[in-house]
Amino acid sequence: MICSRTPNGRTAWIPILFCAGMMGVFGCQTGFPTCQPKVETPKIPDPTYIRVDYVAQRKDFKRIRGESHAAESYVQNHESYKTVAIRVPEECLNETQGQKEGQRPNSVILNTKCGAHFSEFEKRLVLEGYRVISWDRIQDGHNSVDYDKAISLGVDIIFMVNSLEASEALLPNKAEATYSFYTATATGQAIANAALDDAYRQHFISQMKPYVDLSIQRANSAKVFSSIMDVTAINTRTGETVWFYNKYCYEDMKRIRVEKQSFLFAGREKLIDNKPFVYWWPVYPEGLTPQPVNTDVAAQPVHLATQETYVDESAGSDLQDPAKERKLMLIREVVADFVHSFKSPGKFLNSSPQ
Repeated sequence: MICSRTPNGRTAWIPILFCAGMMGVFGCQTGFPTCQPKVETPKIPDPTYIRVDYVAQRKDFKRIRGESHAAESYVQNHESYKTVAIRVPEECLNETQGQKEGQRPNSVILNTKCGAHFSEFEKRLVLEGYRVISWDRIQDGHNSVDYDKAISLGVDIIFMVNSLEASEALLPNKAEATYSFYTATATGQAIANAALDDAYRQHFISQMKPYVDLSIQRANSAKVFSSIMDVTAINTRTGETVWFYNKYCYEDMKRIRVEKQSFLFAGREKLIDNKPFVYWWPVYPEGLTPQPVNTDVAAQPVHLATQETYVDESAGSDLQDPAKERKLMLIREVVADFVHSFKSPGKFLNSSPQ
């Protein structure tokens, strides 16, 4: 409405008063006498949320790999093998004072490196029902077999151990990250799997890349141990080699180092060139106190959902030597595989390298 004067120059008060009343009701812009309705600010819609989890670890693979082969005579006679003995490698023997003086030894003493390993071998054989004769009862004084003694004691098979040890492994497989995408609440709680275009997935992954790269680097640098067992089995009565076994046993990759982190992103839809587009940005979950921002990375992790599990020699442990215990566990595993393999040819016969 226009507020004006009459032709005689007097003020038209009624229109003015009406305009003032309208101004109180609707609001008038500066620059009377024109009045405009009040413009409401549109409400910004609440954002939607996507949670992205990643797991960084070495790829898992067949943990026991190698080969075993049997002679035909073994296939025919393996059920008759009841009594065995173990011949240890030369490097496992401690030289006694008598040996130093050129005397024939009457006992075999294993050094610390090998003693625990061969003890596990003997225990596993006994558990599987074999009778085990001590090596010092059938050796000739030069760590070789005295077959007459062996036969007199009823030994059917002598396991000639070429190697039974555990050490740090050099693995060809590298760590990698796998990702999971979820719709989520503002607090970071996952709701359901999110159906996302590849472009959005790559956007989220690029935001997390500095964290992922660091996790992969740590996973690749973590120590991994393996054990090796190389044995041939000899029939004492014929002198024939009837069984060959050469395998490695690697630690479970899931026990070495696994890093899991979760990230939360908020998004709103916009129109770009009249096409809908969701703009996403990293956020902290509601109720979580923000941590200092790392300017070197684009996204910040949801720390409440961060997990890290790994075995490390420096980690807190009741064991005096965690690495030694890890190696012993691997010896137990490869020894168990050997004994089962020797005892059950139908399942393990002539296995090929894995």
